[in-house]
Amino acid sequence: MATKPSLKAVADLAGVGYATASRALSGKGYVAPETKEKVVEAAQTLNYVPNQLAKALREHRSALVGVIVPDLVNEYYSESTQVINQDLQDAGFQMLVAAANTPQAQEDAVASFTSLQVAGIIQVPMVGATAPRGVPVVQMNRGELGANVARVSCNDEDGFYQLTDIILSGGARTVVGLLGEESLSTTQERVKGITRAAALYGVDVEFHFGQYSAQSGEQMADDVVANGLPDALIVASPRLMAGVVQSFSKHHISVPEDVVVGGYDDPEWYSFIGSGITTFVPPHEQMGKEAVRILLSMINDCDALVRDVVLPGQVIVRGSSAHT
Repeated sequence: MATKPSLKAVADLAGVGYATASRALSGKGYVAPETKEKVVEAAQTLNYVPNQLAKALREHRSALVGVIVPDLVNEYYSESTQVINQDLQDAGFQMLVAAANTPQAQEDAVASFTSLQVAGIIQVPMVGATAPRGVPVVQMNRGELGANVARVSCNDEDGFYQLTDIILSGGARTVVGLLGEESLSTTQERVKGITRAAALYGVDVEFHFGQYSAQSGEQMADDVVANGLPDALIVASPRLMAGVVQSFSKHHISVPEDVVVGGYDDPEWYSFIGSGITTFVPPHEQMGKEAVRILLSMINDCDALVRDVVLPGQVIVRGSSAHT
């Protein structure tokens, strides 16, 4: 078998020392432009490929970044991770993704990533997850790892305040909110926003909690229908909304003729439901970009300050909030 060309062979061909060749190819340390050009040409001639594993062992850090999300099919995370992947590539890193929807699964993912000496981790944490140690970490969306871990999130409280204000502005007097796990920081922020807006109208909100899944959304919507439809329904995720649509179809309920509806996020099918779903949309791309930016600053400066970045979203008004 042919022996892979070594960095020493590249240095010999370029007529420079080993250390100079290393600096020229790694970009760490000064090398005269003409010397760097010679080294690069020698590397290309020999088809030299750096040994990333050896490099990781030397530097105690690879060019890998781990990303942990609850699942891989949720469109909420797919948009952000696509941006994260591109921005990491632009910075010379590769993304590894793990789907983990329990605290133990997330800890297992962290252990796997750290064994590969990842340079950092971007994590959407579950309730009960603990902050990884010995590696830069940025929380995305949720804050379950605590205030001492950098976080990038959307201002869900203000977003749901704006959404509820629009929904109630037409005169609704009874409101039900359908949400997922009550203990999640994002759920709590959404409840605060809905409650704050409802208080301005002197309206009490009845909250139902379950899982952020279509099955849970359908079950909660069935329960609401059985107890009498409210004037307005606030549905705090696309997964829940999918279940609500299924329930309403079974019970021949029309939106907004029978009930006014507000949603969260904006999958394409929202615009196909009746006259469209009025919804609060988080800035997925911005969140992904900000998470990478903060993580890279932490990777390059171990003393970088812990940051809590909260980004605004926007409400898209469609026909589901039109009072008839």
